[in-house]
Amino acid sequence: MAEATSRIRSGEVPDTLNPRMTAQIFLANPGSVPALGQDSVALATAQPLGRWLAYSMPRRGDQVLTVTYKTNPARTSIYRYDMIMNPPVQTFSGQPIFVITSTGRSGNDQRTIVTEVVGKPIIPALLATVSAGSQDINLWCGAPDHGPFMYNGKNHRADTPTGAGAYGPDPENYVGAADLPSLWFTTSINYGGNRATVCCDPVGAILENQPKASFYAGPWTALSMTQAEFYELAGTRTNVVPANLKGITYLDNNNVARDRNGAWTLNNRSGEGLLYADGDVTINGDFVWRGLIYVEGGLQFNGNAWVLGGVVCADPNRFEVRHIRATFLYSRDAIARTIGGRSKSFYNLSWRETR
Repeated sequence: MAEATSRIRSGEVPDTLNPRMTAQIFLANPGSVPALGQDSVALATAQPLGRWLAYSMPRRGDQVLTVTYKTNPARTSIYRYDMIMNPPVQTFSGQPIFVITSTGRSGNDQRTIVTEVVGKPIIPALLATVSAGSQDINLWCGAPDHGPFMYNGKNHRADTPTGAGAYGPDPENYVGAADLPSLWFTTSINYGGNRATVCCDPVGAILENQPKASFYAGPWTALSMTQAEFYELAGTRTNVVPANLKGITYLDNNNVARDRNGAWTLNNRSGEGLLYADGDVTINGDFVWRGLIYVEGGLQFNGNAWVLGGVVCADPNRFEVRHIRATFLYSRDAIARTIGGRSKSFYNLSWRETR
């Protein structure tokens, strides 16, 4: 079970959300594993050479160490675990459940164990889909023909298609629980031009002039973490925007935490996970993001933006969406999955001996 869990954590067992995904870990050397089908992955054991424990087989069969998703009988839907849902095991929200099947042998004796495991969840604790602690809030567009604009606090599925929800509510992608306000600000909003052409009627409350004391103490509170846990998650800082914006991106120009000293520009970029910047961020052109954007400095959106997850601007001075088109959809699962997809910790949901 430990090896299978480790291979899930490393990404060698693919977390693709393909209900037919099957990964088998053979008691074989690299290069000697059998060929498998289109939805399957074959791996050689990671055990030290010469000290292999007999919990798999070198050839295909029902005693090979196997990892699948927990699915419905037709293998068309994946079961997930979400502690806020009732029941917590369902197909709409939460972390996917992996099923590990292992047969151990000693002489003529054998036992088969089936374990269901789930990664330790990231638990977002956002105030709204878009929240800012700035004294100057600007939502506006550059011309009357710009738009549409959507701020949606309904909790969306992590697999919501890119571009969905731009022209109005899209209930087919709603989870049905854990909704938020659409906007949360510590001052009133400055709308550019006529409000109807700048921000379409949002889905969820607009909360203006909220107490500054209710704003996030730091990015860790937005993810229900301690400060130490957050910086362990954030990892290595960089002053250069990476070519691959996937997972954790921690931008800092001087290694001084939360001094708002850096400045970065993203042009026509897409990514997922956590974008955390200790400074100002300007986003130009076409921009797609799945996960959480948390900026300690000023944040300005220009061009066409589509965000599934959440946006936080902690700058005390200015937050601005100067968009051509913009869509901001809340998704608890998009934040949890893109940031915590390779959780260091796994929980056992069930354990049973089958033979």
